[in-house]
Amino acid sequence: FGMNWPGCAFPIFQPGALGNAKPESESLRTSWATALASRQAVLPPDVVVPAADPGVRLDKVCNELLRVVEIDGVGVRMIEGFPEQGPLRPGDWKQLLRKVRVAAIHGTAVSMDTARVQLCQSQVSRARECFPLIAWERGSLDAIVSNGTNVTFFAQVHAIKVTSVSTDAAIGEVTWRLNRHRLRILLRARAAGRGPLATLEEDVA
Repeated sequence: FGMNWPGCAFPIFQPGALGNAKPESESLRTSWATALASRQAVLPPDVVVPAADPGVRLDKVCNELLRVVEIDGVGVRMIEGFPEQGPLRPGDWKQLLRKVRVAAIHGTAVSMDTARVQLCQSQVSRARECFPLIAWERGSLDAIVSNGTNVTFFAQVHAIKVTSVSTDAAIGEVTWRLNRHRLRILLRARAAGRGPLATLEEDVA
């Protein structure tokens, strides 16, 4: 993890794992400054310690997104491009997860505001190549984390946590997509000023 420069390896740990986050962060910055002094031409000037965010497990986020889609009617799902029945397609998951951002990998806090997460449907796991020393869970899907340029790696879905804010954004987006058609019907009925739908509030959509 973090092998961005040939011949260099940087230990990354979860802030607070050793008892006190502040001294650990200072120790990390001191170590980074020491490395910087000997490799000024190749290392960035500072190290960023990500803010603490407990995050939400990606597999739980996927289950919640799937639940939101499945509780809706078939007609609405088809209007939004989701399959009438059967599992969601890779392209569907790409859209559902487009707002989520990674908070941690295998318990290590990270800051990756530009990287997106996509599920991998391949039966061959590439997560073992990226994390060879971490136990591999049979039957767990892989996900790819990438920003299309300098960040690309694979990890098993259960090992990824995403930020709480981005989770709420993803669930809110799919909820809005599925509810907006009903809201339009209500607004038209209220504009017409007649019929039983005209008496309903907007939040019933």
